[in-house]
Amino acid sequence: MVRWAFGLDTPSQPRISPELWLAIFEHVPPRHIHDVTLTCQAFRQLAQPFLFRSLNFCPYSLDAQGRRYLSRPDALERMEHRLRFCASDRIRHAVHECRFYPRYIVGMVRHGDESSADTMLNTILCVLPCFINLRTLAFLFVDLNPLQLAQLCKMHPLDTLLLGNCSTALVSNAPSLLKASRVQVVSDKNPTSIPRQLSLSVLDPHHLQSVAFINVHAVGHFLEEVVALNVLPSLRCLSIPSSAPLLRDLVALLHNLPALQELTLTKTAHSWSLTCDFGTIPTPNFVNSLSRFHGPYQLVSKFVQGRTLRELSIWNGRPSDEEWFMRPAQVQSTLCNSREAIRSVEVVELSVTYLEETVLATVCSLFPRLRSLHVDVSQGLHVHASVVSYTLEALMENLIGSKFPSTIEKLRISSRARGHQLSQQEMNKYTLYQHRLVESFPGLSFVSVDDTDLNMSWLSP
Repeated sequence: MVRWAFGLDTPSQPRISPELWLAIFEHVPPRHIHDVTLTCQAFRQLAQPFLFRSLNFCPYSLDAQGRRYLSRPDALERMEHRLRFCASDRIRHAVHECRFYPRYIVGMVRHGDESSADTMLNTILCVLPCFINLRTLAFLFVDLNPLQLAQLCKMHPLDTLLLGNCSTALVSNAPSLLKASRVQVVSDKNPTSIPRQLSLSVLDPHHLQSVAFINVHAVGHFLEEVVALNVLPSLRCLSIPSSAPLLRDLVALLHNLPALQELTLTKTAHSWSLTCDFGTIPTPNFVNSLSRFHGPYQLVSKFVQGRTLRELSIWNGRPSDEEWFMRPAQVQSTLCNSREAIRSVEVVELSVTYLEETVLATVCSLFPRLRSLHVDVSQGLHVHASVVSYTLEALMENLIGSKFPSTIEKLRISSRARGHQLSQQEMNKYTLYQHRLVESFPGLSFVSVDDTDLNMSWLSP
């Protein structure tokens, strides 16, 4: 078996080179790699490095007061031994992902002070440049000082950098910058509080392709420290909270984002969104029109320009009774007022309070290239909904009779309301509706109509 695996002379078996086996093992799920290493000595030699594709590091522990310390006196020695193994020539090329996070331990004996914790983190960061194929780096509740950030800048370019509730210091005159294509900053969703300092000054602006934020203040740092001072020629995707002050700052800096194509405005705290004055946001002057817009329907007329839009997802940026959901009349008015700018849209997502015929009729008439439609309904489809728009039977009949374009491939109607459990007879009846719907639209490959406990999903033959 060893000779066959390495492609040596065995007349009865095909010759497979080690390089080909390595390419095969790249596609084996991580949970099965250990089984591969137990197959034979040759497979163990080839596949063992793939056990270390993802590494987790705990540089220190935290006590109840959030103070850093080492949980055992030999922690640094044990970590150095592990790092020597992972950085060896046989293992290091297989490392693709590294995650850092502290361990919360209550009642443990502290070993060393916070300087010992810094020593542990510094030791790990010094080894990261050895992982030449590292693609993803994540820091969760790990604070980074200027020297540690400067150490990160010595790494090879990353595909993804995740900063989760981290504190990153401002670095001035860094000899080099951290190259990351996609950056995600996750922090407290409360727009009025940010317990940690967050500076993104070490990011290479020429390498960024996608950036996503949750916290309003984190976006402010990014706009001030990176966008305002540099042209970002490769930044294509941007996701930020739907804050009027932030959007006004962003509109003023669009000249430094010439490649921006996809803009996602995420939902903020409900009480805070009520004070958001979208009327104060000027009409943006994009270098190129957007191909994807996800955000409040109140901004569609300003942010959707030209005829390049391919994906549109809208919701209510100033909800009153129903959180984030639009009334059918608002959907119809918004789409009709932007009919020329949205004619090229292929993927549509709508959040509506309840579903009525005008919503489907508007969608069918305004999107001639529609491939995918998802309607998220707040008050329900069943007869017990607070606003009765459709029973599920009436909905299916209406879908079958709708004038969807021939391009339609995916259809999803979801409801948050709950109704009665469907009987077997009702389930059989709706199965017949499924087949009728596919017969009416042969291009459909996926349909989901979700009401109470009913979820119908299938692939057409």
